[in-house]
Amino acid sequence: MRQGQNTKKLSVFKGFVSACLLGTSLVGGTAAWAECPDDYQTARAGDYDIKGPEVTEKKTGVTWQRCAVGQTFENNRCMGSPKAMTFEQAKAAVTAGWRLPSKAELETIRMEGCAFPAVNTILYLSLEGRKYWYWTSTEEGTGAWALNPEGGAMANTPKTDLAAILLVK
Repeated sequence: MRQGQNTKKLSVFKGFVSACLLGTSLVGGTAAWAECPDDYQTARAGDYDIKGPEVTEKKTGVTWQRCAVGQTFENNRCMGSPKAMTFEQAKAAVTAGWRLPSKAELETIRMEGCAFPAVNTILYLSLEGRKYWYWTSTEEGTGAWALNPEGGAMANTPKTDLAAILLVK
């Protein structure tokens, strides 16, 4: 009986620690424990103009590529995998008319109170796999800021780490 009680207490403690760790990994400590419902993502999609492989935020006028560099847009889907690259490689991968988003711009694609994913996968199709972080153009010391689209964390990341990129104009 005593061992069963200790096992239950340990299980509760592990759950509490996991919840605390997850909460601290989310930007601003937002405690969103489940995926955002599709209807919320659809409602937020009204804040954007979607034109095939691009999406434009109505409020800011910033246009985003819906697929990461390394992918192609086909049949309203991103085909292939995002290309993982260092920060210097990401800066070199910028094409004419496009650029890396600033930290502030990349933060705008997060949906407040959502996690797993923390970005709208209706708009940003390449983030559905959620295994990549995404670089910003904002440098800080030996690092640059990157976004984890799954939990919504924004972190100053060593420039030698590998991450994907979404381009803006």
